[in-house]
Amino acid sequence: MEIVLTHMNMDFDSLSAQFALTKLYPACRMVLGYPLTGNVRSFLALNRSFLPIVQVKYLELEKITRFFMVDCQSLDRLDSAARKLVIDTDALPLTSNGGSHLTRPITIFDHHLEDPSGLISIATNDSKVERVGAATTILVERIRKERVKLSAFDATVLAIGIFEDTGCLTYHGTTPRDAECIAFLIKQGADLSVVREYIKPKMEQEQVMLFEKLLGTAKVLEIQGNRFVLATAQVPVYIDGLATITRQLMDLEAAEASFCVALMKDRVHIVGRADPRVISVRRIVQEFGGDGHPGAGAAVVKGGNVHEVAHRLESLLHSCSAPQPRARDVMVSPVRTVRSDISMDEAGRLMTRYGLDGLVVAENEQVVGIVSRRDIDQSTHHKLGHARVAGFMSKPVISVTEDTTLSDIQQIMVAEDIGRLPVLAANGALVGLVSRQDVLNSLFGVNYARDRLASTDLEEYRVGAMGRVRRHTRPAVGVSEDGDTNGQAGGGNRVLHVESANLTNDLMLLDDDTIWLCRTIGSVAQELGMSAYAVGGFVRDLLLQVPNFDLDYV
Repeated sequence: MEIVLTHMNMDFDSLSAQFALTKLYPACRMVLGYPLTGNVRSFLALNRSFLPIVQVKYLELEKITRFFMVDCQSLDRLDSAARKLVIDTDALPLTSNGGSHLTRPITIFDHHLEDPSGLISIATNDSKVERVGAATTILVERIRKERVKLSAFDATVLAIGIFEDTGCLTYHGTTPRDAECIAFLIKQGADLSVVREYIKPKMEQEQVMLFEKLLGTAKVLEIQGNRFVLATAQVPVYIDGLATITRQLMDLEAAEASFCVALMKDRVHIVGRADPRVISVRRIVQEFGGDGHPGAGAAVVKGGNVHEVAHRLESLLHSCSAPQPRARDVMVSPVRTVRSDISMDEAGRLMTRYGLDGLVVAENEQVVGIVSRRDIDQSTHHKLGHARVAGFMSKPVISVTEDTTLSDIQQIMVAEDIGRLPVLAANGALVGLVSRQDVLNSLFGVNYARDRLASTDLEEYRVGAMGRVRRHTRPAVGVSEDGDTNGQAGGGNRVLHVESANLTNDLMLLDDDTIWLCRTIGSVAQELGMSAYAVGGFVRDLLLQVPNFDLDYV
């Protein structure tokens, strides 16, 4: 097993370069550079389960064959736990760069100037320190050369790193090699809408001044559960970059849309950015003679009054916005629960059987805790698989109501670094579960990371305390006791195995009557304490993606 390390306060280039190495070396695992901040933290809070991440405390040195280091060359930039893993501290004397006392060979990939006092002088011969815009570029070039297959999710993660470190290919250090890698990744299916969600371009000094003016006047409007930002400013000259600033305000306020109204010289400039599922910017700016598309647009009003324009724009926001999805719209129901007195080994078997990464713990129809895959790995590491779930489950449980908005759910998941939220009724009864996959599907569509999710279920590696690889290879295809067929991690039952691949998602593409019938069969079976399985031609036709006119269940 190889381990890839990076500097503390890692950025997206570090994360993407680490992920690239896991594509080149399938046994390679990522150790994050803590503390996590900004958009990297937000991204990992929702996408952690799609990446082969391990924690240093669970690694055993004898099972590691080599270290990689990306986006840095200095040992001092690693956190203390990573340094102790790399350096043999018992060997004296210890030179400033680690000398000959590395516990394992180390290979470096970096795009900064070579550091003579760093580890590059003792790194392996296949290390590369080259002046390109991003460290990820060096590794994507190898991926291209070696014809490593990438999914759309893989390409998106790699593209984010290059875009961020090159300022979307605009920074001075950007090279043609960076642009060629971006073109390659787009051809592989990189989703630029996801990239845009996590990129924050830097601003020039005059843009910073305009940003400060707009920030000082910005007000947050709560309309139909959505957060909109409306800001105004007046400056004597035209300043470019209002679109970037508008986006920055939207991100800063965690809003669904942001509109800036700025008087520059004798014209009022209107720029909008929005989640098109919530409101159409084009429809708004067209009222002022402008144009654009649902997610972005602009208009110019010659000789207009900035305050009058802003007031009219606010009225349009009230009349044109769509209600934000709430927990009841995205949750999975019914929810699979376990008792607190079962063993951690049994909880782990249930997760493996039903393709879950967490379970709700309930007693007397009341939620008392959450047990996750991380908890299972921790109990296995300490040889406590026989211990009760009650000793490992997270409590008290953070929950939401059916009326909690999607944006609030996302904020809770990011702030608390949790992957699932029980949905409780007014009387405390469990009525549903919202997972990070539900949030991602709502934000980016049901196909988000679909290929990655399927491959995770087919042969998912989860490196636990022993550094082992656990593979899911059950050949069954089923609809589980509660009849859930929507494939949401942590809620209901997602049954995806070697022969089934994306069948869960394929089921959700069938007509409403068929989906209802599948759910009903599962619910009835659950009430009778039985299991219901789809068999025969129904499964065959799903695999072949051809029409089917009968259902067979046993």
